[in-house]
Amino acid sequence: MADMLTVEVDVKPVVEWLESAAPKQVAFGVSYGLNKLALEIQSAIQASVERRFNLRRKTWVLHRIYISKADRATKDNWVVIIKVDEPRDILNKFEDGGTHFPYNGHNHLVIPNKTIFKDIIRSSDPLSIRNLQLKETKPNHLQGNYGTFLIDSKTTGTPLVLQDMSAIAYKNAGNLKTLKKLERGLNKKDPRIGNRILYTLVKSSKVPAKLEFITTANNIVDTRLADVMTDAVDHAIRTAR
Repeated sequence: MADMLTVEVDVKPVVEWLESAAPKQVAFGVSYGLNKLALEIQSAIQASVERRFNLRRKTWVLHRIYISKADRATKDNWVVIIKVDEPRDILNKFEDGGTHFPYNGHNHLVIPNKTIFKDIIRSSDPLSIRNLQLKETKPNHLQGNYGTFLIDSKTTGTPLVLQDMSAIAYKNAGNLKTLKKLERGLNKKDPRIGNRILYTLVKSSKVPAKLEFITTANNIVDTRLADVMTDAVDHAIRTAR
């Protein structure tokens, strides 16, 4: 992430406890406890991401919130770093808020119509933007599969991907399952309802600050610090030589 988020933990009681019970285990006990606490924070942050989003690539996203071996607390360095390695700059924008721009040279972000797409748009969905295969059929006119076409909004100039519902015929819809997907939002009484907006294409999009990584971390410290450090002290004393 662009800025370091810092959570401080008071380990003085642990140090005093171990100095009286197993003085040679102070450094080990504190570092062991901090690493265990950091793992719980990591898990809580991953769970918060999973709770807030429909993750199409769950493992890929969650594994980018991690603690590398070099960033664990040691006997000589009581610091743990939890990294958010997100090359597309998504998760940290949701932490702090900001603006999301097209990735890797693309001109627009594709915003689905939420009244039509109520869940993750998977690649198997015929109405996925990739499956529409919008192509220029004549100058400044793009048409695609399933009665789709791209125009600029007359009021805002924003590019829109529309679908002409009257152009959908059973012979072009494939099997019944595919047909049902195509008919989302279709008025059964009047199938000739004209056009509907599938996607809006924008240059940028505001990202709300809502992940609350630092709040999540502090909550784990407040609720789990005592138990985790008690277990760490017990483990340090049991393993003392």
